[in-house]
Amino acid sequence: MVVDKERVSQDVYGNPFYYDIAFGFRDIVKEVNFFEECIKRFSKIKVKRVLDIGCGSSPYMLELVKRGYSFMGLDISEAMLAYSLEKARKAGVKIEVIHADMRNFRTEKSFDFAFCMLGSLEVETNKEFLTHLDSVAACLKEGGLYLLDGGVQFDWTRLKGESWTVIKDGLVINVTWSVAPLNYVEQKDY
Repeated sequence: MVVDKERVSQDVYGNPFYYDIAFGFRDIVKEVNFFEECIKRFSKIKVKRVLDIGCGSSPYMLELVKRGYSFMGLDISEAMLAYSLEKARKAGVKIEVIHADMRNFRTEKSFDFAFCMLGSLEVETNKEFLTHLDSVAACLKEGGLYLLDGGVQFDWTRLKGESWTVIKDGLVINVTWSVAPLNYVEQKDY
């Protein structure tokens, strides 16, 4: 397989196939077990409809659908949403997607459980974070639950990138991932 390495390295999020492989190291079954434990402990309602915010390549979709949940993925990337729909089609499952910005969105349907995983929350200010939370609250049914997975970095002076290699079906993908801090002064403006 011939790959335009420059294009892929510049925009891995625009290349869902490679993104799916690069971040496919997670144990999805265990993570969905964790979702269900959180639902059991903290949800005030029975969960049937779930919303994956910043769904990307929808790694949780098939496991959630297999367990009987109705799945909708929300993402700003049309490429990721198309990839998710194709993955669902190939698996013979029906899902829905919504093309929207997680910082400020509205859905026509309501959900019992929403989640945002793999540190996917993309906000640059406290105001954007609050707008995001308002958007989630507006789409959750009363008693519904929102699970937000993210890392907290207390010492920005010690940021280091992470690198790993994934080999799948003869394809070798070298991944380098790093986080850049935001301007804290601007972030504090409500």
